[in-house]
Amino acid sequence: MKATQLEGIAARGEERSPFYQKNKAICEAWEQFFISKEGILKGKYSAWALILKGKIGAVNNGFWKIEVNKSTMGGGDSLLFPSAKNITGHTIFELSNIEAFETSFKIMPKRFINGLKTKILPNFQILNTDFIVENEQCFSDHQLAILQFLTIRQTKTKLKKVEYKQCENTLKIEYNGVMEDFDFVEKLVRMEM
Repeated sequence: MKATQLEGIAARGEERSPFYQKNKAICEAWEQFFISKEGILKGKYSAWALILKGKIGAVNNGFWKIEVNKSTMGGGDSLLFPSAKNITGHTIFELSNIEAFETSFKIMPKRFINGLKTKILPNFQILNTDFIVENEQCFSDHQLAILQFLTIRQTKTKLKKVEYKQCENTLKIEYNGVMEDFDFVEKLVRMEM
């Protein structure tokens, strides 16, 4: 089995589309990353969408599963925006076989309703100016350093959620949008948990 398998899907003439070329470039960049990590990657792309799923080894003898999705949907014509398009995407990193935390937790962006939870509920705490954490215990300095890296690191892709499930020993990190900051990805997958 080949370590990476990418498939471009295009109608006649669509391969010259800038949208097709952009999605192809994103997929090829991820392919190079997976090749450099001796990982496995499968994916498809077109002018309208891309989907990538892969796996690479982790520092802790577990593995990272990485999923990247992007889709473009026509928003229909309107009076204000005659060619409106909706572009949605996400990037998910999931680390398995991790025992770095003593209890399950969830980190989410600090919004009005979540901010109220920190004042009312004892298991919601403010992590930093942008995020709150729901957990039962305090974090060690090493654990806080990991969480600060994940939440403070500025990328073009917005952090949606970080969740650790103790019963499954998995850490899941979700971003809104397609991650293209490979310096960040490199540091993330090499991080000692």
